[in-house]
Amino acid sequence: MENKPGSPKEILEIVKKSISLSEEKRRQQRFEYNLTQLANNNIQVLKNVEFVQGIIEYLLQRDEHERMFKQKLLAILNHAVISEDTSIRERTLAVLSMACENFMRYGMKDETLLVAHSFSNWLGFEKEVLPGLVVVIKRIEELTAWLLENSFWKEAEEMLSLFLRIHSGGLAKGAAFRSVIPKNLNKFATKATLERLIDGYLFEDDNQTLFQDILLHFETRGVTYLLNRVIQSLSREERITLINFIPIFGEAAFPILEEYLQKRPPWMVVRNILYILGEIRIDSCYSFTQHCFSHEDKRVQLEMISCVVKIGGGEMVDRLLDGLERVDDDLKGHIIQFLVENFGSNKKVFAALCRVTDGRNILSTRSKSRLVGAVVAALRSFPCNKSIEILLRLQSEYGKSPGSEQILQQIDEALKAIGPQLRHSQQVRGDTTEGISFDDDPQEKRKALSKLAGIEENLRKLVRDGNISVASKLLKDQALAATKDGDFMVAEKLRDRLLEINPMALNDAVELGDIIEEARATPLASHHLEIWSELYEEMTTDQFNALYAVLRREEYRKGDMIVRAGETDNVLYLVNSGYVSMNCMAGGNEKFLKRMGGGSILGGDLFFSSSVWTVTIRAISDVSLQVLHQDVYLKVIKKFPEIEIKLNGYCRKYEIIPQLLKMSGEDRREYPRVPVAFFTQNVLLDPYGNKGKRRLTGELKDISLSGLAFILKISSKHNAKLLLGRQIESIVQGPSGEILTECNGVIVGVKCKDVSVDDFTVHVKLSQRINASVFDNLINRAKNSRGKADKSGPRG
Repeated sequence: MENKPGSPKEILEIVKKSISLSEEKRRQQRFEYNLTQLANNNIQVLKNVEFVQGIIEYLLQRDEHERMFKQKLLAILNHAVISEDTSIRERTLAVLSMACENFMRYGMKDETLLVAHSFSNWLGFEKEVLPGLVVVIKRIEELTAWLLENSFWKEAEEMLSLFLRIHSGGLAKGAAFRSVIPKNLNKFATKATLERLIDGYLFEDDNQTLFQDILLHFETRGVTYLLNRVIQSLSREERITLINFIPIFGEAAFPILEEYLQKRPPWMVVRNILYILGEIRIDSCYSFTQHCFSHEDKRVQLEMISCVVKIGGGEMVDRLLDGLERVDDDLKGHIIQFLVENFGSNKKVFAALCRVTDGRNILSTRSKSRLVGAVVAALRSFPCNKSIEILLRLQSEYGKSPGSEQILQQIDEALKAIGPQLRHSQQVRGDTTEGISFDDDPQEKRKALSKLAGIEENLRKLVRDGNISVASKLLKDQALAATKDGDFMVAEKLRDRLLEINPMALNDAVELGDIIEEARATPLASHHLEIWSELYEEMTTDQFNALYAVLRREEYRKGDMIVRAGETDNVLYLVNSGYVSMNCMAGGNEKFLKRMGGGSILGGDLFFSSSVWTVTIRAISDVSLQVLHQDVYLKVIKKFPEIEIKLNGYCRKYEIIPQLLKMSGEDRREYPRVPVAFFTQNVLLDPYGNKGKRRLTGELKDISLSGLAFILKISSKHNAKLLLGRQIESIVQGPSGEILTECNGVIVGVKCKDVSVDDFTVHVKLSQRINASVFDNLINRAKNSRGKADKSGPRG
């Protein structure tokens, strides 16, 4: 039966509908009220479950009219998500998570960025494991991928940094919280994202650091993609930029770089990888790169050398010596130069130099000739009989080879540099026994030898028995006794031995050092003072003590060579007792000039200028000398500059070598020099034959078949001294700049021409004679130029 209008059932339906509408209206009123409260920053309304459900639905509605208001609410939720009230944070996260999904789906960028900011704040703040944490983190991961996809780099980098800081402990979180945070960020590094990041790094200077930081978060994926980009890039500038970027990844790059090397890629890729590893400077990479010393491409070998040097460390010398055995001969000189310049006193380096020249045909190739040039230069740092033996052997072998004039000259100059060093070092070392060396005059050597051998014998017994304190006392007492007797070198060696057996005796060693230096500086030698009284009377007490302290005694027996003509020996000799002969070369023969005795000063002209020795000095009786080495002298005059004026003046007053040479009446040069007036363009070479970048323009003064001299402006005497012994390439130019001749040689003298204008005359000994016809043409050109100048007369 149908309900009649106004029936109870119909009335009930109407009442229910009315109640429902009323309830919905009240619910809507409550929501609007709470929404207003939230808009007024009252986040407590988020505790209302009904309102939270309503705000989620409200934010999901796509109503452009209310978009600004919704963004305002999202900004308020940004504060709510870091509320101290856990329930508020939990419900805010639910709102943001649901809203974020919708915003990303419909491309609502402004709203999505507001949510991203809120999530960032929450990640930094949260300490608890809230319900639904896994779902929230999943949403944040999706958001991060969206940010990268849409090039919101700043917000993406902030999120990635938070992930890493949580895992690294930079943000204190519990283990459960950390377990849901993505640790491997490579999943965000899509090919498209990496491509845009690298393009941004290359071309957007303002945000380059930001792009760099994001790429660094991707570690293995980032390195792999960058390396592939380097390999494929046709732009040299782009390759260089990216190659210099990869090292910033640090040790994270190692597995990828090692994997690439194992694939045996082209030489350029290998070289780039070695460069990157060198910039990272992590020692462990050597194990998988050392084979590159033997790579078929020399450019790779060179980069491997550079890589080892950059890595450095305690094993660098051994690694470079290993490379020396493997690399191409063209590169061995490069390694030798570095080792000698940085580890010149290392015995392993010297042994390697010996191996390079022993048992091989050194004349077979041009590259080996360059290698020998490097060895010759290096041996100058090792003044010993073995070095001289090697040089003499090389000299003999190259003397039989045509076109070897330059290397022969280099060998000759090395011998002339090592000879004086060896003689001086032998004076310092004296004889040796059981590792102890000493310095004494010849008449006392046997006595000193016996004394030192006895000390060492007792010392070994005490150390073997564990009596370190007794052994230390013995050494200290003996060192004091040697100091009292004036055996300063013995005293110093005993002091050094004290530290060897007892490193804790540092205070005693320092005390001994002070006592030895004080005793050495005390004017003890009355005979010496008497002979040189005129010199010392010009000095103050402090100046005298400073100069006397750096003088070193040397003793020579009758017939001993003291210095040979042509040698580079930067010392000043003061003859205390005995006699020496002075000789010069004239007409191819040695000519006696004069006998010199006590009170004579030798080498003053050379000591204060820059030149090789022009005379030979031998002992014709037992001779006692005081020797002043230029390196220690320069340290003294820094503190007492007045000494230079007084010592130089004294030397000029009594220096007789120039006068004797002039009086000899002989032309000591092999070929006469002819005055000319041309310009020269000069390039200095370092001891290893590498050309400098700077060209020095000089005014040619005179020239011969085997030498030349030109005037050059040099800023200081010190810089002038640095030129002595340097190899040089010179081009002689005519008035119109045409090249008249090119020649190589070595600088054998640098003399001051005019101090007021910094003019110095540089004397060069050529390695190969100038061709006779070229020389005649040059001289005729010079005569014609002078003739034209004479006919033109003076200009008004």
